[in-house]
Amino acid sequence: MKKKVRLLLVALLLLPVSVWGQTVDHMAQCYSVRYVKEHLLMQSGDDFNVIDTDIEWPEIANFNKPVALQYFLSQMMFGYSTTNLDSAYQQFKSGLGSQVTFQLRTLPDDRRFCYVNMSARLKSYSPGQYLCYSISCESVPESMSPVKAKKDVAYVIYDIAKGRVLTTEKVLNQRLIHEGNVYQSFYVTLFEPLSDDEFNAMADASIEGVWLDKANDSVGFKVSVRTSQRQIDYETMLPYQNVRYLITKAGRRLMEKKPKKAVPILEMLPNKWEGDSIYSLVDQMPQFEGGQEGLKRYQSHVVPPSNSAKGRVVVALTLSKTGKVKDIRVVSPLTPEIDRHAAEAVRGMPDFQPGLDHGKPVVVRMYLPINYKSE
Repeated sequence: MKKKVRLLLVALLLLPVSVWGQTVDHMAQCYSVRYVKEHLLMQSGDDFNVIDTDIEWPEIANFNKPVALQYFLSQMMFGYSTTNLDSAYQQFKSGLGSQVTFQLRTLPDDRRFCYVNMSARLKSYSPGQYLCYSISCESVPESMSPVKAKKDVAYVIYDIAKGRVLTTEKVLNQRLIHEGNVYQSFYVTLFEPLSDDEFNAMADASIEGVWLDKANDSVGFKVSVRTSQRQIDYETMLPYQNVRYLITKAGRRLMEKKPKKAVPILEMLPNKWEGDSIYSLVDQMPQFEGGQEGLKRYQSHVVPPSNSAKGRVVVALTLSKTGKVKDIRVVSPLTPEIDRHAAEAVRGMPDFQPGLDHGKPVVVRMYLPINYKSE
């Protein structure tokens, strides 16, 4: 029987508190992933670009900034080598025009549209050892759009201890596969998600990416299959011990060795938002509309993933001077699926009553624990 998972938003931190003082947020973090999700319409002359962004940006891993991973993600998605997400993302958007925030007077020509999709999602995470990511960047222009078509996909593993990015070629011994030096059972399990008809019609197949899942002692594979009629892309998980002989020394070390104790560096979240200081404690803390009861009503409409891990996620959210949720990070993770759900649950919250300091609204960062319990 599948267990239901119940979501419990811990409301203690969302109640108004009078403290008669203020504190800028300088809390050191061991882990932080920032969640950026946008749907934008950009205009450049007569051309239009629709941007869909779903980025889980790594900020802190095991008390340190994952600099090499940040450079890799920024270069692949935006074409800029930097660790600053905001500057790279802004330059990228500027190259596609200005954001449309008003009603257009005439109906634009569909042939001048381009659809841009950017995704960087955390696949798995092992404390002190690695972060696994899937990255996808795609531009689909219509016939009169000046934007060039492209589609780039990558799966990478960030080795936290060594501070390096491992591509699929560095983790999987593709030569053994290409030469057919694998057990027959490997192909059986790798192609198991295909139907009999799809398997029989297979003309070509390739492994586009791999990631590690130490918690479940398995390895994930992104597989691309081409038949005479279409291309089929899917992901599948195989037991680690069954494919260990295909994993390189670098990958086996991450799966089999214990993480080394990190030397903590006091990494903190940004303490400015659009030029204003971010406070963690003010005279009058922000309040969820309706207080505890309002939070319970909101919680009742949020459906958590079923049959998934139980535990606690801590989300850091920045509330603007008008009480809007503007900046979301997971600072204490559970699983990528649950973390993603927690970030979305916070993103969907209605406006708060803003925090006040000396009677004036200020920007406040709050830390919201969210419990996922099985029933």
